Amino acid sequence: MPPGLWPEVSALFDDALALTAAERPAWLAALAVDRPAAAAALRDLLAAHATADDIAAPTGELLAAALGAHVQTLLPGSEIGIYRLVAPLGEGGMAAVWEAEQLQGVHRRVALKLPHAGIEAPAAMARRFESERDLLAGLEHPHIARLYDAGVSAAGQPFLAMELIGGQPITRHAAALPMRRRLVLFLQVLSAVSFAHGRLVMHRDLKPSNILVTATGQVKLLDFGIARLLGEADAAPGRDSGAAASQAFTPDCASPEQLAGAPLSAASDVYSLGVVLYELLAAQRPYALDRQDATPLAAQLAAKFVPPPSMAAHGQRRALAGDLDAIVARAMALDPGVRYASAEALAADIRRQLDGLPVLARGDDRRYRAGLFLRRHRVPLAAGALVVLALATGLGVALWQADVARGQAQRAIAVQRFLVQIFNASRPEQAQGREVSAKSLLDQGTRRLEVELGDQPAVRAELHREIGTIYTTLGDNAQARRHLEQALVLYGQLGTLDSEAALDAAFLQFEVMKEEMQFDAARQAAGRLLQRAERSFGSRHRWVLPVAEQLAWAAREQGDYAGAEALVRQVLAQATPHSDPVQVLRLRSVLANTLSDQGRFVPARDEFAAVVAASATIPGYEITDNLADRYNLARAHYGLAEYAVALQTLTTLVPAMDSHLGPRHDRTLKARALWAQSEAELGRYAQAVAVQRDNLAHALARDAVDEDVASLQRLTLAKLLRSAGRHAEGVPLAQQGQAFFDAKYSQPTWLRERGRWVLGELLLGAGRVDEGLAALDQAAGHMASLPGHAQHTAYGDVLQSQALGLRLRGRAADASTARTLMAQAESIHTAALGAASLPARRTQLHRQWLDALAQPGDGVAAAAFESAADAWAAAGPLAQGETALMRAEWLAAAGRPAPARAERTRGAALWQQALGLPWPGRFTGLH
Repeated sequence: MPPGLWPEVSALFDDALALTAAERPAWLAALAVDRPAAAAALRDLLAAHATADDIAAPTGELLAAALGAHVQTLLPGSEIGIYRLVAPLGEGGMAAVWEAEQLQGVHRRVALKLPHAGIEAPAAMARRFESERDLLAGLEHPHIARLYDAGVSAAGQPFLAMELIGGQPITRHAAALPMRRRLVLFLQVLSAVSFAHGRLVMHRDLKPSNILVTATGQVKLLDFGIARLLGEADAAPGRDSGAAASQAFTPDCASPEQLAGAPLSAASDVYSLGVVLYELLAAQRPYALDRQDATPLAAQLAAKFVPPPSMAAHGQRRALAGDLDAIVARAMALDPGVRYASAEALAADIRRQLDGLPVLARGDDRRYRAGLFLRRHRVPLAAGALVVLALATGLGVALWQADVARGQAQRAIAVQRFLVQIFNASRPEQAQGREVSAKSLLDQGTRRLEVELGDQPAVRAELHREIGTIYTTLGDNAQARRHLEQALVLYGQLGTLDSEAALDAAFLQFEVMKEEMQFDAARQAAGRLLQRAERSFGSRHRWVLPVAEQLAWAAREQGDYAGAEALVRQVLAQATPHSDPVQVLRLRSVLANTLSDQGRFVPARDEFAAVVAASATIPGYEITDNLADRYNLARAHYGLAEYAVALQTLTTLVPAMDSHLGPRHDRTLKARALWAQSEAELGRYAQAVAVQRDNLAHALARDAVDEDVASLQRLTLAKLLRSAGRHAEGVPLAQQGQAFFDAKYSQPTWLRERGRWVLGELLLGAGRVDEGLAALDQAAGHMASLPGHAQHTAYGDVLQSQALGLRLRGRAADASTARTLMAQAESIHTAALGAASLPARRTQLHRQWLDALAQPGDGVAAAAFESAADAWAAAGPLAQGETALMRAEWLAAAGRPAPARAERTRGAALWQQALGLPWPGRFTGLH
């Protein structure tokens, strides 16, 4: 093979191996037409691959002979450093990748990347792999394959040990997916690239074979082998790694400036993302470049490049295709200055397309924006038309019967004209190119309501009710309440306050009061509503169940979980086979939440599981409610320390929420936060922190940052940093989040005091013991004022932390108090979760450890502690490290310094292995 052809064939070989046996012949035939020399060489290489007993060994020997260099023959069972090769995964122009097993430390399977010898000078190769190691070490993200280790074997073989990913290239995985799900999947890619760019790292070889999708639908971005820091120039050809690395990219996915050897920026990766997006949507690449052609690649691209053909040619609806055409074209613009400024900007335009909003790539096209508005609001517009029809018909009959001055036709026309005029403001000639929101339409139209329909109170009552309903869906409670109150005044004047329409308005008014936290007024409004409804429609009227649901929600907000439970159980007991099944199921979901609020996770888990199963059989049960139920089921599993089960639920739930609600929605943020916490509980601390950092970024990227949401996510990240042993890093986050909740809630709530508990533990871990104890004492005192605190696991957690904080303070007078508090915590956890649960076993271990420290010469206390420590050590490497450090302190207290030193050394090593951080030099027991 001519040397100049090898880089092209190597890249094509990767692509060919990614295809199935059935797909490969047609692909090769098409390649032979466009690139005959490369296709012929590739066929020979694939034939050799198919007949070889072992692909890696012959290739290694061939390279060694060709380059005159000694290389280690790669065979299954060979050892590279602390890794044993299992099977080859693939081979490219720069390196081979093997599945390998780690023989020391954590026993796991990894993807071991091994560079070919002789392609670069040894010193240059070493520098390049050190650079790749350093780049990857800083990229902890849920959608980027993790780096575990890097080094050089005794035989001089450099290696990178990376996360072993099982999955398919994104284009193959997405082939059977509808267009919307392909775009949602691509947003994961953009999240990973944006994260890398935020750490000043370019990928430089983005292509489908470097983007895998796992069985759970999670994207993993691979191979930062030729990555560079943004702003760092490539080495000149022939110097160091520049010549080899600069040729390692795939030409068909490379930007014009990369093909020309010009300086690169984040815009280069954006271009490659555009090519990947095109292939993801159209199932083909936009063009093919020929490395064998004497024409430079950049010149080939300039000659072959045309704006991407319309997605309508690939089966997309015309309206959808126009948006996608514009997005892909902007991402793939030849001029870097015309492209999206970042991967996040590309993601934002895709999210706008998914939400039915105008995409920025389309520019200021008024007809396009008006058409989108009409499509987005087709439901309210249709509803408005139905309201017009219903009012025209109903009012016509009523007016005829009452022999009023105006006739039915005139009344109906007046109502219709008013409603149509409201929506006419969205017409392009009136909107004048502005994006007109539904709220602004209502604001403009309803200012004319009293003037134009002043002599028609029945019509105004109906319109005030309908407009109030729309304002509630838009989240404008103040305007909603004003219109609903006016509707009820008019119904009263008309003598129809007990009518269905008036009762519906009263129910909406009650909901608005509840949303505004005016609980006393809401309860009074609910009482009046129920009395009027029973007077007119009997005791089993249709407002019973929804009012009970909302009253229970209000009771939960006020911390009265037992009262909420009693109310729901009472109403459910009165339900009949003819009751609305959707509303009954919603009430059962509220019941399960009240159980969870009280720390009764076993019945909560069982009830949520039943609700989730039943929801699949009940038409009309909203998908958003089903997603919430699945989240709460995972939350119950988490509360029961069933972390693996919770994680299994969340890894499918969060992508569904991303697709249906969006990654920045409150519920999605909560679910992803629980995912991160489950990862931490299973010992994957770096992954947990990465997931939650991404979650906090989503919370802060919302159009209008909600400090309530942002503060909760800050506290969650602080909690995970505490679990990861990074206490000083977590303290400012916890302080910022806690300050917000202290200002928001004047009275204690479980949420507020859980945040104070996290802050207290972080302060203890950071060595600020007195401050930490003060925060924990305050949290315990506030929790003690909440109903059911003596049975709540959160109260047990605070008592446990107080006991450990008192031990850290080291005062002799505190020892007895610490043991008493730990015994209380053990009792709470055992009663709520069972003696075999991890929280109960952990508090038992801590209690027996404190007993042994207090009585170092007591053989019975020592034996109980040793037995509990042996059992706890089985939980994993960190548990082994914790128990070793506990033993070290007990041995020191018993006057046995030599074994104490040995246990301390062993515990510190295990701590380093589990957390990736050096042991801080003192054991707190807080992890």
